[in-house]
Amino acid sequence: MKHNRHPWWDRVIVALDQTSLLDSLAWVERLRPWVTWFKVGPVAFLRHGPVLIHAIHQTEARVFLDLKLHDIPSVLESALRAAYHLRVAMVNFHALNGPEALRALAEIARPWPDRPLLVAVTVLTSHDRPPWDPMSSPDVWAERLAGWAFEAGFDGVVCSAGEVPTIRQKYGPAFRTVVPGVRWEPPTDDQRRWATPWDALRAGADWIVLGRALTAAPDPEAACRRLNEAFYKGEDG
Repeated sequence: MKHNRHPWWDRVIVALDQTSLLDSLAWVERLRPWVTWFKVGPVAFLRHGPVLIHAIHQTEARVFLDLKLHDIPSVLESALRAAYHLRVAMVNFHALNGPEALRALAEIARPWPDRPLLVAVTVLTSHDRPPWDPMSSPDVWAERLAGWAFEAGFDGVVCSAGEVPTIRQKYGPAFRTVVPGVRWEPPTDDQRRWATPWDALRAGADWIVLGRALTAAPDPEAACRRLNEAFYKGEDG
């Protein structure tokens, strides 16, 4: 398979949410000429397991294992080792595991060759208020949880586009940001803190996650071309 991607497409992660393994692999085949990364979340992993990850690797694409792991330290450490053996390129853990647990994970992974990037989930983009502190705001908690991840030695965080500038300013450009909740227009689903692809990238996001925005589009290839052209022209699409 020939791929003529621009490096910008390394900043797009396509979420695989299909119920069928064959459908998931069909989307990988269809979008692989455009993108480098695919996200395997809880539903896809529970349905298809490592088989899906191995199949994606056959296309030389990278896998972001998005399980938002939140558990006792020993379970987290075992899960990290399992993710490493699956050769995923990125894996996430919830920052609410706490600074000590995050630090232990970073220390375990540090000496591994070709280790996965470790990113910490801050506040889900479906929340307009942190459910554990409803009197506070998501940006306050996202910055605080990003600080825990940064001090622990994580590579970055998952956050909304609106929180990226503050996190980049406070923790530096080497601390990566992954932005979900990306839509073409105001969503009618469960996303609350959303952004367009261009707004997320202009905010400084290292990666944007596109799921239904591509796979539910009437013409996904046209959507890819639209993104590509708008990026080069500096337009809003």
